[in-house]
Amino acid sequence: MNKIFTYIKDVGIYFIGTLAVLTLAQAVAQQQAYIYFAIMALWFFVLLYLGLRQNRLLLRHDWQILKRKKLKNSLLIIGSFILLEVLINLLNPFFNQFVSAKPKYPTYDFPINTWLGIIMSLVTGLMNIGIAVFEELSYRHDLFYRYKSEPRMIVLSLLVLSSLLFGFSHFYNFNGSLLGTLLYAVAGLFFGCIYLVTENIWIPILVHVLFNSVSLISAIFLLLFKIIGIAS
Repeated sequence: MNKIFTYIKDVGIYFIGTLAVLTLAQAVAQQQAYIYFAIMALWFFVLLYLGLRQNRLLLRHDWQILKRKKLKNSLLIIGSFILLEVLINLLNPFFNQFVSAKPKYPTYDFPINTWLGIIMSLVTGLMNIGIAVFEELSYRHDLFYRYKSEPRMIVLSLLVLSSLLFGFSHFYNFNGSLLGTLLYAVAGLFFGCIYLVTENIWIPILVHVLFNSVSLISAIFLLLFKIIGIAS
C-alpha cells in the first residue's frame, strides 16, 4: 500500500505538478519569455535539487561502477545516442502529422541578436541539461526502476506507464497534441530499456544529456559568432 501511495505522490509531483506549473507560467507570463523562464527554471531547479539529494547514494554507487569500464560505457552511451537520434528522426514525420501547424500556446524564444538574448539562450541550454538529469531520476528511476523487484508484468507495465507520462509531460512541446507526445513516449521507452539492461542510472542520464545538448551547443555557437563579429 505504501508503494502505491508513493507512486501516486510521485506522479502528482513530477507529472501533474510540472504541467500545472507550466500552465500557470504561461498564464502569468503571457508573451514575456523572461517571466516564463524564471517560473519554469525555479520549478525544475527545486525538483532537480530534491532528486539529486534523494538519490545521491544511487548516483554515487552507479558512478563508481560506470568508471570501471570507461571505454565500454562511453561507446555504449555514444551508440545509444546515435540510435536514439535515428529512431526519433525516422518516427518524427509520422507523429508530426498529429501536431497542429497553427500555434495554440505561446512560444518563448530569446532574441539572438542581443547579448542578453544569447546569454539567456545559454542558460536555457544549461537548464535543458539539468532537466535531462531530473527526468531520468524521476521518470526512469522513481516511476519505474525502483520497482524492478516486483513481478515482471508489473515492471513492464510501469515501464510503459512511465514512458507515456514522460511523453505526455511534453504536452506543450507538441502544441497540445497528445498523439504528438507519443514520439517522446517512444524516447522514454528507449531510455527505460537502457536502464533496465545496463542497471546503471548514469547511462540513460548521459544519453539524455547528449540528446538535450543541441540547444546549448547552438547557443555556444551564437555566442562565438557574436564575439567574432565584434572582433572583426
